[in-house]
Amino acid sequence: MARHAELIDEDRLEEWPELFTQECVYKIIARENVDRGLPIAAIFCDSRKMLV
Repeated sequence: MARHAELIDEDRLEEWPELFTQECVYKIIARENVDRGLPIAAIFCDSRKMLV
């Protein structure tokens, strides 16, 4: 997690995808959906290439 914070603090977000493996799942689910038990993601990326 320290590396993640370092990249954010130093505005080096272009390096962020390098922290993920080639095959990954990255989801952002709105808090309201979590509270309601709805697994609908606002953002869903199923590979590192989709993160950029």
